[in-house]
Amino acid sequence: MLFLSPITVGRCDLGMADARIIGSREREQCRTRDDDRGGIHMSDDQEAANFAADWADISQGLRKDLGQQLHSQWIKPIQLGSFCQETGNLDLYLPTEFSANWVADRFADRLSLAWKIARPDVR
Repeated sequence: MLFLSPITVGRCDLGMADARIIGSREREQCRTRDDDRGGIHMSDDQEAANFAADWADISQGLRKDLGQQLHSQWIKPIQLGSFCQETGNLDLYLPTEFSANWVADRFADRLSLAWKIARPDVR
């Protein structure tokens, strides 16, 4: 499951879209929940590098599909959050709740599919 940030991507589950958005203030709560569920917090350098490389590829593909302007404004600001191996949830963070909601409404399906292709463990 893919999760975006600053909305309440802190537990704003988008349901069938397999994406959620988590707000900045919810980040710490998510880290705590992920600690309890055995999540990867991107502190493992190799795993973080792998996720970063996958995100770079996904982001590049979206830039080609969406164009430079949409990509720069909405996709480029996305930051990787934690990944929970148990649930397959990946948190993605955006700077504001508005931007997280906007991206979730328009690109959740695309982002989710791209992550599932790049990393089948992201559900």
